Amino acid sequence: MRVIKKLLIFFLFIVVVFLIGAFFLPEKYTVVTSTVIDKPIGQVYKNIADFNLRMKWNPWSAMEPSAKFTIMGEQGEVGASWEWKGEEIGWGKQTLTKVEKNKYVESKLEFFEPWEDVSKNYYELEKLDGGKTKVTWGMEGNAPYPTGRWMMLFMKGQIKDSFDKGLAKLKTILE
Repeated sequence: MRVIKKLLIFFLFIVVVFLIGAFFLPEKYTVVTSTVIDKPIGQVYKNIADFNLRMKWNPWSAMEPSAKFTIMGEQGEVGASWEWKGEEIGWGKQTLTKVEKNKYVESKLEFFEPWEDVSKNYYELEKLDGGKTKVTWGMEGNAPYPTGRWMMLFMKGQIKDSFDKGLAKLKTILE
């Protein structure tokens, strides 16, 4: 009976630490990275605003090539979308919500499986000297209490690594 009591106290302690710890973690998250591509801004923009072209360098497309991908709408225009469903990458959808030609592309990023989440995904483009373009890729969202806050604490690094891989591939394709 003492062992059971000690186990219950231990598990209660873990639950309390989990809940109290999550209270102190941020309720919003931001992941941002950037690179410089030695190509004109219009060429870089085209490869970001068009989901057909984005599939060639996006890190999650390569992760599961057998997944089902559906691209809809006028590419580069608000409302264009890209939906995916796979065993490894789950089920989600990305829809363009704001587009400023050669400057900015923003989308609503929705995950349906294996978990539900909505975030903002964006690309900022900056024209540099010598025909180069600085690309900044970012994502912002809410981290629901308590599990979402713990999850983002550990996932932010993985997301940034994926963004870095995607931008490196875009750079390789364009240069």
